[in-house]
Amino acid sequence: MVEVVGQSKEEVSFEDSGYFRKSNWFKDTYGIVALDSNKEKPPLNDIYRSSLEWALEVIRRPKVKNFHNGLMSYTIWADKLQNDNEFPKDDFDILAERKMVHYDAMTMVAERFQASKFLKQMAEHDSFKKADSDLLEAAKCFEEEWKCMAEWWKIVGKIWDDEKAQITALANPEIRRKFVPIILKARENDETGANYIEKALAKM
Repeated sequence: MVEVVGQSKEEVSFEDSGYFRKSNWFKDTYGIVALDSNKEKPPLNDIYRSSLEWALEVIRRPKVKNFHNGLMSYTIWADKLQNDNEFPKDDFDILAERKMVHYDAMTMVAERFQASKFLKQMAEHDSFKKADSDLLEAAKCFEEEWKCMAEWWKIVGKIWDDEKAQITALANPEIRRKFVPIILKARENDETGANYIEKALAKM
């Protein structure tokens, strides 16, 4: 499988279905990633360890290029929700963009549930018995973080399939402010989970 990596705002058109078409793409290509499925898989121990090391890197790195990342992104997210100038009530396009970013962020945090399952699976592996308690504690943290995102629906109601209602809810400063402590709680769980991962790595 070959994936072309690149970006350009020029020479892009859109199909009726929503898919986009990029012409003359080669000049804007940064590189090509080729995935070879025929290579021998690395040992499971190496996969687990490198996954944990990468998790720490992702969680603790404050910025990637010009974008806030990891724990810092929770702080910025919470700050932005409290800045009413970021959510102009009369500009539906900007509100729709803010809604997309907010819900994407919630999805990323909610996926910590998958991280929790992965850590539990790792803790059962014979090679990591010395670190199983720390791995399980980290799993608890990420599971609690996943639960934080469910609080949003308790605040705004069951509007999963109503995009306009979601945008309207996010435009409400009182609703946004109610979600701030939940984001900060999610951040705390993420940080604590990372600390347990670090302890586990030291024992592996």
